[in-house]
Amino acid sequence: IFDVLDQKQRGFVSKVELSHILDAMQADAGRHRLSIPEGLSPRKILRDCRVNLQDMTGFLEELTVADLEDVKWFAESVVKVETELRDLWVDALRRWREDLLRLQSRELHQYLLNSQPKAVSRWLQLRDGAVGANSPGGGTASGLGFSLHEVETLFAANTAEEINSYQQQMEPFLQALDIRRQLEFGGSNDQVKVLLQQLSDLAESNRDLACLLIHEDSLGMACGFTKTAITVSEPSPPMSSEVILEASKLIMTLLSHSLHLNCEHPKCTAMLCSFLETDYDPDAVEAPVLSPLPRISSRDRCSLGSVGGRASILVAAAGPRKPQTISTWVENLVTTEYDLDRGDFVDKLIKYDEQRLRSEEVSESLFSHGRTIPLLLGRLNLSSPLSTHERRTPLRTHLLKFLLNILSSSGDRGRRLFRSAKGMQVLSTILRGDSWGEPLDEASQDFEETAELPPSEWQGVYDAKDLRYYPCDFVDDKFYGPKDRVLAAAFLEYLCSEELWGEDQLMEEVLASKGLLQVLCRVPSCQNLLRVILRHRRFGETLERSASMLAERFVEGQLRPLLSPSLPRLSVPFSFGGFSTPEHREALQAFHRAYMEAETKNSRMRILSFMYHHLQNAQGVDQEDVDELSRLLAAHLPPEVLPVAMAVFLAQEAGAAARTECLYLLRLVQLYQLRSTVPNFVVELEGRLRSLSQEAPSSEALSLTASLSSSLVKRFPRSTPCELVQSLITLLREFTEPVKATRQELQILAFSRLCFYLPPQKTSQDSAAALWAELGLSDRKLRKVQETLLQIPAQMLEAPFTDFSHPNCCMLHRDGYLSLLQLTLDEQMLAFIYCGGAWMLWANSLNTSALTECSKVPSYFGVA
Repeated sequence: IFDVLDQKQRGFVSKVELSHILDAMQADAGRHRLSIPEGLSPRKILRDCRVNLQDMTGFLEELTVADLEDVKWFAESVVKVETELRDLWVDALRRWREDLLRLQSRELHQYLLNSQPKAVSRWLQLRDGAVGANSPGGGTASGLGFSLHEVETLFAANTAEEINSYQQQMEPFLQALDIRRQLEFGGSNDQVKVLLQQLSDLAESNRDLACLLIHEDSLGMACGFTKTAITVSEPSPPMSSEVILEASKLIMTLLSHSLHLNCEHPKCTAMLCSFLETDYDPDAVEAPVLSPLPRISSRDRCSLGSVGGRASILVAAAGPRKPQTISTWVENLVTTEYDLDRGDFVDKLIKYDEQRLRSEEVSESLFSHGRTIPLLLGRLNLSSPLSTHERRTPLRTHLLKFLLNILSSSGDRGRRLFRSAKGMQVLSTILRGDSWGEPLDEASQDFEETAELPPSEWQGVYDAKDLRYYPCDFVDDKFYGPKDRVLAAAFLEYLCSEELWGEDQLMEEVLASKGLLQVLCRVPSCQNLLRVILRHRRFGETLERSASMLAERFVEGQLRPLLSPSLPRLSVPFSFGGFSTPEHREALQAFHRAYMEAETKNSRMRILSFMYHHLQNAQGVDQEDVDELSRLLAAHLPPEVLPVAMAVFLAQEAGAAARTECLYLLRLVQLYQLRSTVPNFVVELEGRLRSLSQEAPSSEALSLTASLSSSLVKRFPRSTPCELVQSLITLLREFTEPVKATRQELQILAFSRLCFYLPPQKTSQDSAAALWAELGLSDRKLRKVQETLLQIPAQMLEAPFTDFSHPNCCMLHRDGYLSLLQLTLDEQMLAFIYCGGAWMLWANSLNTSALTECSKVPSYFGVA
């Protein structure tokens, strides 16, 4: 009996074990009851102790040989059962340890804490750390490890069935690792699809499993499959789109656990944050530029039987592999080659993102952290090369919806990302569509830089490349309608709402954009948004910034050719090396500042005039809305409006200027009239400009807008009143016997430069007498006027004017666009007008006997 129980030959057996054997025999109904020695009664054994052979002989000396044989047989049976049970226990324990070491070797055992009993989880936590490299079961820095002895001690109180149940709870984690390893080697589309489905099911069933898969970069792996399955230019195998969907489903399942918010595992959190690009700084990184889709040559198409085969081609086609992130995944889906697949993928993205919008407390979108917002805007930018933006109108509407969902809960970060990708300018390209601009051929892959705008467009308001578009981007509009433009307008209005950004934040984006005002005024559906912008207190700042950007581009284009060292001879009186001196640099900078200031004012007036023009021509807009917007524009007109209009109108090249700038000046003058009551001069100036913008005058009438030779103009100066009178005397004398110029040229010169005559045409006179009578002048009168003017000191008739006293002459001075000099001679009054740096004789009294009658001139110009 002693040898049977002492299997390990230690020289003693357990007193408790011996007592339990005797007690079990005592309970066996088929056997006669043994008298258990008093020392082996279970009730009297308080704690276990060792029993040697001599002690056992003493305990069992009262038993017969037959009883001892029964005890021996029973002990052998018990030992046999215990040996079998222990073998099962050890086997279960070894399997549990082996599976644990597989996970621990990849630092994945930390994800078992919630699936194991509390005692085991605590045991694992004590051993969580860097494992020694000498052996798989080596100790940690704390001296604790995963040796067999430590595991036996851990499960000393557990049965094999319990250990097996703990091991079965590890199986999903090991299964996930096995599937993950198989996916690394690729396979056919069917195989990859099944494996991805299995991983998705595992990740969906267990949060800790999702952590483990994220730890193993399964997000990046799945993202790689979405790229691999879409790189072939020929029709993909039937399962290729399903592979993309399954890979995307795996990504969505892993992200749905929101582990970036409440995961207790640092490595999982770090991997997930890296995938979500939470550290992306839009202010430090330029917006992404989408590369064209890679095309595979025909000789490679025969070797595309598996996803693994495609992966090698992808590397060759797309260059070095970039990090796999959430924006990479979105880019793969929205750049899929086939329209139906691309639409389906975008729809899946929208539905996945909208799940968070159905909860009571809306969380921020996972797509709002990294490059996704700039990437979507890049796909919507219709001014980008044809190969990089979305060409189908229905898909653009889906992308707009997806983008708006992301921005709706991304706060200030979303707005910064939106600005980094020039979101306002991108939306303006959609709003513009093909409504205006110059179409490009589909073969042209980029917008060529050019300084010339289409003839139908206003000069100085647009950049040429902002007016280019591809007609193939709008082929869907014939049957689908321009829904992307409608949605883009609604998109901007929603950005303006208090639920999203509000008016102040929207104006920040308008300030940072280029050319948005020029687009909004031409889109009828944007009138409400335009009203908000015009009423905002920062519209003046927005207008000034837009004008400054136009002026900067114009000044740069004007000055760079003059100062370019590549020219054979500079066009300015400086040597290029001379700019190195401080004096030259300061002089050039001062000239540049003055040029910029003048051109900024000009651009500001051009923008206002341009916006007013298109508001007046808008179709389907209520007239009351147009009038309200026009008045808001008029409130921002600068005080230089009339001086600019007069200076351009009365310039030396008045005819050419009237033809090219008449519409700009007309709209500017019309806008000026909305501010307050204006003098008759402004009203008549509008009529003159309106006539110039219409059909050319008949051949019988003398057109005063015709160009004159510079040599003729130089012969008749008008820098002072005396020079003007002398030029009139000379002109009227030559009119009798024209030698160097025809009578028509002299009349055009007289009424377009020397005399203030507003109508664009007049009846031609054939004789000097008729011309004298029409003006109400004579040679003698002009001589006397000249003598009177010579009595006034010359400096008194030079700008800036000051009051002076003379019995027959007085200066009516006004701070503004002109000054008047009235002179009385023989009961006849003449008026001289100073405007644009030159003098002119009043000759615009059309309903009197003489054109020079000037009794109502002060009221005509609004001079008190």
